Amino acid sequence: MNIHKKQSSTNGSVFCYDKEANYPFIIYMKIPISQYTKKIKQFQKSIGIDSVHMVYVLAGFVLFVALGLVLFLSQSMWSKKHIEQERAEEEFVIEEELEEIFCDYERLIDGVCVEREEAVAPGIVGVMIENHVEARPLAGLSQARVVYEAAVEGNITRFFALFIESDDVVKVGPVRSARPYYIDWLSEYGDTMYMHVGGSPEALEKIAQTGIFDMNEFSRGWYFWRSRDRAAPHNVYTSSQLWQDAYETYAPEEANTQIDSWKFDHEAEACQENCLDEITVAFAPYTYRATWMYNAEQDLYERYEGGRKHYDQTGGALIANTVIVEHVSAKVIDNVGRLRVETLGEGDVDIFMHGKHVQGTWKKENRTDKTRWYDDAGEEISIVPGVIWVSVLSQLGELLY
Repeated sequence: MNIHKKQSSTNGSVFCYDKEANYPFIIYMKIPISQYTKKIKQFQKSIGIDSVHMVYVLAGFVLFVALGLVLFLSQSMWSKKHIEQERAEEEFVIEEELEEIFCDYERLIDGVCVEREEAVAPGIVGVMIENHVEARPLAGLSQARVVYEAAVEGNITRFFALFIESDDVVKVGPVRSARPYYIDWLSEYGDTMYMHVGGSPEALEKIAQTGIFDMNEFSRGWYFWRSRDRAAPHNVYTSSQLWQDAYETYAPEEANTQIDSWKFDHEAEACQENCLDEITVAFAPYTYRATWMYNAEQDLYERYEGGRKHYDQTGGALIANTVIVEHVSAKVIDNVGRLRVETLGEGDVDIFMHGKHVQGTWKKENRTDKTRWYDDAGEEISIVPGVIWVSVLSQLGELLY
């Protein structure tokens, strides 16, 4: 290789050429440090600062650039985090709204949303529970899904409480005797098992005639027990374990659980102002006056009886999402004081839900028809899903609000 070199006299560049290979020129820049140092000194002299101050200036410039870069990166990270947080909040609100509005499946008995189609039409158990002062506190009533409250002899109230057959309820009662008008409400619920301890002659005759799914303690006492801490007849109880055994043994082969449902509203809003927060269903005497206080925070009604908040033996408070007061006529039919209560036809109804009051008409054409409620325009009134409490009030009682 025969390299020819030639150095520039102006900037120190070296030009190289391979004569044998006939390569083109290759240029290397070779600029002495002394020339840069000289030019820096000339620049310092022109702006009037020495070398020490020049270092400070350069250091300040580097610090300024570094701080700017840090602020830029911090702002970018904060903005990204803020956007992600806002997006997450928006998605949560949307999911919450969808959860509130959309219902995969609606349970027939109480309108509650359920996840599986199999849970829409569960087996149902109805239990007659007394409300005599000697029977208090009652057991298991706070776990009922639907409750009917009506008067028996002496205008003392008695409950017909409906439970889902698969519910876990340790103790329910005291269980008492059947009356014919409760059987008319029972008949709205398909093959619901009816648990009671005997009944009036008219009630027992009606049970035999209608062929309902009957579980009478008099004939199948092993599905009940008598407690020793109370005197008869206020000492008969049952439980979900016992009724599940009875249901498995005696339920019809193709039990009808596809009951007619009420119309439910999952989207109605709770009362915000001027709410009706106290309702009294005045059965006589005073110890059977039931007062419902509206809890706006939880959007439900809490039951008071005899001036005290109503709890059952387990400490469960009696609450309702919808309180319905059906006005009926009733009359005494024998010297024991038994009543004949109007259950068919129509009459006035007052419905309380979301802290609001709706008036209308109840209608039931025959024994197995669902009792429904209609407004003044003839449209069926939608009620709130959840615990439903139906108080049946005769002319002997009074509704106060």
